[in-house]
Amino acid sequence: MPDSPAQEDENFATGFEEIDRQHRGLVELVNRLPALSAGVPGAPELAVILSELRSYVVVHFSTEEILWERIPHEGPLAPLLSAHEEAHRDFSRKVAELGRSPEPEEVGKIVHFLTHWLARHILESDRRMAFVLKGVEKGLSPGEALVLAEQNLDLTAAFTRTVLSMYDQVVDQALRLIEEISRRQSVEESLRLLGQIFESVRDGILLLDPDGTIVDANPSFRRQIPDLPDDLVGRSIFASPPLFDHETLSRAFQEVRKTGHFSGTIRTFKKEGESDNLWISLSSVVGKGGETTHMTAIFSPVSELLEENEVLSEAANSDPLTDIPNRRLFNDRFARALREAASGKHRGALILIDLDRFKALNDLRGHPAGDEVLRESARRLRESVRQSDLVARLGGDEFAVLLGGLHPERKAAALEARSAAEKIRLSLARPFEVMTRDETGKKSSFRHFCPPSLGVAVFGGEGRGKEPEVFGAADRALYRGKDRGGNTVVVAGEEISASS
Repeated sequence: MPDSPAQEDENFATGFEEIDRQHRGLVELVNRLPALSAGVPGAPELAVILSELRSYVVVHFSTEEILWERIPHEGPLAPLLSAHEEAHRDFSRKVAELGRSPEPEEVGKIVHFLTHWLARHILESDRRMAFVLKGVEKGLSPGEALVLAEQNLDLTAAFTRTVLSMYDQVVDQALRLIEEISRRQSVEESLRLLGQIFESVRDGILLLDPDGTIVDANPSFRRQIPDLPDDLVGRSIFASPPLFDHETLSRAFQEVRKTGHFSGTIRTFKKEGESDNLWISLSSVVGKGGETTHMTAIFSPVSELLEENEVLSEAANSDPLTDIPNRRLFNDRFARALREAASGKHRGALILIDLDRFKALNDLRGHPAGDEVLRESARRLRESVRQSDLVARLGGDEFAVLLGGLHPERKAAALEARSAAEKIRLSLARPFEVMTRDETGKKSSFRHFCPPSLGVAVFGGEGRGKEPEVFGAADRALYRGKDRGGNTVVVAGEEISASS
């Protein structure tokens, strides 16, 4: 780093020992500001310097103001003294506000402000006051003392400009160094994290050049494909003996060259003649000029992906309380059942179920008791229907059952649906044995009746019923049963078809 421009020099001296000693302290603080580059970047080191500076200027300004009281506050000197005191107050306010942001550009603004202000304070303002005081004490009038001071300052004006220019250069160099070191540290941290991911990720990763030569392979890739050659790096991914199915691999490379990405299954070969399937995601890495510099290939076991998808699908389509299908899955199967029944080869039926007196149970005994009844209701429903029928919880105490494969004749299908609904009604009409715990943890049980109301709508035959119409018919039938006192099955009176 260049030598600090503010050195002990007669150009800095005021001739008053205490003031000059304090100025040397301020010069040392000023010279530490550009050196922030040594502790990159910013806030902690800057905060220390600013804290010292705030304390130092309080003492320094007080010392100066006591000394300048020896100058008569009259004539042309009165405005000079007032301006000097106001400059002290303004600087103290600004210093108190500095250092709130650790950003490098903010550090730069602070450094420029402090170096300029302090250099001008020492080189111009304080030296002017010192020359005035010396002139007054030699017997000069206030006007003569001020003229003498300006003449002395004119002799060092070029020096002052040189010092400030040098400080600007030093500060700019230091701040550029701060930014460069900060950028390098950020890049190094990113590379370190990428390296950790490359080494520890579960999926296999290959880094390839545009022609398919292997540049690097992570440990997971070597675990996925046993008995890999030792000289894997530098080997073409198309070389023999083949690692992958050549037809799929060639198609993947062609797709990446056209679109930048390919995803799909690919067969991998083992030494014993066995093969396995992996899911490959092949992508291009584009350089600054838009050209493909590398390719990345990520390999995942298909069996693991299928298991994960199955878990996710089950979580998305299952009611967490009762472990039966939720409304989302019901809507999908309902639409499918309507399409299948539209052929006229068989009919289907929708049964909507609502538990009467369930709200009273929740209000009197609390939600844990209600949850137990809902779980038991779901279990009874599953036991009451065929394995091919769908049982779903639509929400609250409302359930639905989809029956398929019913007789193609309307009346026969309605009888089959009513029979299935009656079986459900009898199962749910039995009392529920509900277990509870009091505040001490003691168990107790009670019996509660939640007789069901069931609404049935038969669909299918010629044409295709629409979902809202079928659902609405079953819902209206259910509420007709509730109006009759509940614990009953009501079949919608009209067939739902495309003509309705």
